[in-house]
Amino acid sequence: MIPIVLPRPITLKPGTTSNYNMRTAAGNIRGPVWVRCLAEGVVSSASTTAPALTTGTGWAPGSLLHLLNKGTVKGGVGVSGVHGTGSSGNSGTSGAGGSGGSGGTPSGNSGSSGGTGSAGTATDGGNGTTGGPALEAASRMIVKNDGTIEGGDGGPAGLGGIGSGGSGGGGGGGGGGGKSFRDAVSNAYVGTQNGGNGGDGAGRGSPRGTGTTGASGSKGGDGGGLQSSGGAGQQPPGSVPPSGQNVTNWSGGPGGPNGSRGTTRYGSDGLVGTRGYAVSGATNIKFVQTGTIVGNTV
Repeated sequence: MIPIVLPRPITLKPGTTSNYNMRTAAGNIRGPVWVRCLAEGVVSSASTTAPALTTGTGWAPGSLLHLLNKGTVKGGVGVSGVHGTGSSGNSGTSGAGGSGGSGGTPSGNSGSSGGTGSAGTATDGGNGTTGGPALEAASRMIVKNDGTIEGGDGGPAGLGGIGSGGSGGGGGGGGGGGKSFRDAVSNAYVGTQNGGNGGDGAGRGSPRGTGTTGASGSKGGDGGGLQSSGGAGQQPPGSVPPSGQNVTNWSGGPGGPNGSRGTTRYGSDGLVGTRGYAVSGATNIKFVQTGTIVGNTV
């Protein structure tokens, strides 16, 4: 008679661990075995490529593999998507300062408007990767699931970048007011004195300028900083006119307005990764109790 060789019983208790391989845990065995794997803790995975728990391979023919899960078997979490980046736009061009009043138009001239800042740039966030598998049946097995078998969560989505719009250029300073002299009898012009010129506003690569003082004694307005209007030009100080003449002190010109800020751009957020498989190698498994299974099987 040929003797009947019964599988040798082996009990495995993973406890709380990660990437548990039943065949590796069984050690150096010969011949068929009857494996009872009692999982009562949390069996997880440190990566998305390796399952949390696998039967492993290399069992002798006639071996019986039983898994009794009373805990949680969960796959590894996917990798986060890369966050997008953002770059600020360039500042707008500077507004030119107004010229001082002179001649027949002795009021100071207005400063020019600053230029609009350019739009920022932004890239989209990346997608999270797929989570890892929980249970891999590389060999035939029987499973009684009184706990949870759950595929790994998908990786978090990467956030979209934010690119701020560039600052508007500063407005130019207004020109200083001029002086005009008229004959007291005929009211004809007999002379003028120019006002000071306004300073240029701050802009792309240009600092804000300061107004100059003209012959009339008036100072042009200083140029505005980024996102700031230019200053108004001054009126000349009072003075005693020459004999037989009348003098008029003309007002300074207004400063130019600042340019508008450029458009801020927002990148789109990525997508959360897909949940990993709860079970890989499902055709090798006979469930006597399914319990809670979160995720697809393949």
